[in-house]
Amino acid sequence: MSHIQDIPAVLRSDWELRDFVRTLSRGVLDLTAFLQRFEQHARSRIATLDERLERIERSLATYEARVSCFDAPAQYAQSEASLADI
Repeated sequence: MSHIQDIPAVLRSDWELRDFVRTLSRGVLDLTAFLQRFEQHARSRIATLDERLERIERSLATYEARVSCFDAPAQYAQSEASLADI
């Protein structure tokens, strides 16, 4: 007869365990979904920053080329002047 009295306690324990497992599974699914959204957002932001960095690097290369065009004649004149002093 004691086994029959233990059945409600066993059932209650089983339901509590199932509820815990269901809650835990739901938490893992929610965390996974969040991490996937975060990854997509981070990849998007990194791609945007990469594009901006590439544009800045191209602009910098253009400015360096322009400056080197102006510096070359001045360096040439300085080297001629130093040769004339010899």
